[in-house]
Amino acid sequence: MEATGIQKSIAHTRLGTLTIFAGYASGCGKTYRMLQTAQRALQCGTDVVVASAEPELWPET
Repeated sequence: MEATGIQKSIAHTRLGTLTIFAGYASGCGKTYRMLQTAQRALQCGTDVVVASAEPELWPET
């Protein structure tokens, strides 16, 4: 059985990692630490995707 184009593409795709920054309290530095980590990863040549769900609006973020 021959692999289709999609199967070949998936076979050569490197899976990523998911890192979740969680903390008990507001303002404990979760977003700041996430952005620091993302900056370091970018400097090392890693593609980075950032998502943030904020129930409160913080001027710093």
